[in-house]
Amino acid sequence: VNTVNELLEYATNVDVRQRGAQGVQADISIRGSSFEQVLILLNGVKMTDPQTGHHNMNIPVELMDIERIEILNGGAARIFGTGAFAGAINIITRYPDESGVRLSAEAGDFGYSQIGARANVAAEKHNHAISILQRQGDGYIRNTDFDLLNIFWQSEYHTENSDWFLNLGQNAKSFGAQNFYTARFPDQFESTKSQFISLGGEMRFDKLTISPKAYYRRHNDRFELFRESEGFYRRIPNDGGFTSNQGDTIPWYTGHNYHQTDVYGAEINAAYKSKFGTSSIGYDFRSEEVVSNVLGEPLDNPEAVTGEVPGAFYNNGRST
Repeated sequence: VNTVNELLEYATNVDVRQRGAQGVQADISIRGSSFEQVLILLNGVKMTDPQTGHHNMNIPVELMDIERIEILNGGAARIFGTGAFAGAINIITRYPDESGVRLSAEAGDFGYSQIGARANVAAEKHNHAISILQRQGDGYIRNTDFDLLNIFWQSEYHTENSDWFLNLGQNAKSFGAQNFYTARFPDQFESTKSQFISLGGEMRFDKLTISPKAYYRRHNDRFELFRESEGFYRRIPNDGGFTSNQGDTIPWYTGHNYHQTDVYGAEINAAYKSKFGTSSIGYDFRSEEVVSNVLGEPLDNPEAVTGEVPGAFYNNGRST
């Protein structure tokens, strides 16, 4: 087992459909559900992507970061919301109990390489850890190359009556998506990037416990139905469309698909213990927004896609 996706394959009732190697992409289902009906959480924070469940596992953690994975089978919408229709998977990261540095490196066939590092600082009332890992490879067949990067920072602070945590991370993937979504146009390519920050804690007052939490996540997706690079397809100057090295022209395909999602939310839960048991109450707020050149409703003011060709715009959008 080298990735979180591979680890989940050993969990009962969890079905992992992997596309590509080394954690490139995976769809997670529980007890026969679709991959859109399983909620993915990182330290209790919702990481599900509103654009598509294909991106739910774009999380910046590696095996060396994880303490345990909690899997809730069956409908959990009462606790976590509608995203947990079939269940929830909560990935709990490992907080260091001693300071130190861990390095790792791997190499293999098909140009595969991996290099990673994790540094820990542990003190009496606080601890911190940062991990960085990059893996890349040429792929086992044409158009299965990949370049993946994970960066994850976590801090924890303790007082006599409270515990607090801060998580930050970035996940970046670029990969040949050979036959990922359709066999009719096999030379697909995709590049995704996600950043997130979450802050939460637990405050204890005798019989009362209050747990606040806030988070923000941005995800960018660039999908090429016809891969634009040397050895694949090139843009036709002025006329639009693309042409391959073999001379095949695609005049109707004038550009790639671009999507950007922004999600922010806050939760607060309170639990009171008495002789009658435990009474709890909670509030959950979440806002989702997507801008795209293919999804949503027309925007009054289209936005240029940062870092792309001059003609690339987010023309559509939707927020809830």
